[in-house]
Amino acid sequence: MLTLVGVMVYPGLSLAEQLTLGLFVASGGPLALALTIRLTNISTDFVDLRIVDVILLSLACAAGNAIFYHAGLMILGLGVPGVNLGAVIFLGDALGSMTMLGLALGVTRIARGGGAG
Repeated sequence: MLTLVGVMVYPGLSLAEQLTLGLFVASGGPLALALTIRLTNISTDFVDLRIVDVILLSLACAAGNAIFYHAGLMILGLGVPGVNLGAVIFLGDALGSMTMLGLALGVTRIARGGGAG
């Protein structure tokens, strides 16, 4: 496996297998976000988000990414039973999402004159 600019490249996979894995990787986060927003009625207006919403959305996105990535690997026979890779993906995605959404939310609120809180 080779990682280039955040994209995993698996030597020996056919184009169809690379596309299959890519579809799984690209789908998990957005589907988890859509489901979370629908179930919780979190505002889709970025400015109305609360910190707890940012945390919940980040955790949902991270879970979706980890689950779908693991599922894609398992379907292609590349997965390793267990949660090690999934846990690493979940933790990294959750922390990264919380950081970026939190910063963007703070900057947006400051720019609108509403303060950071």
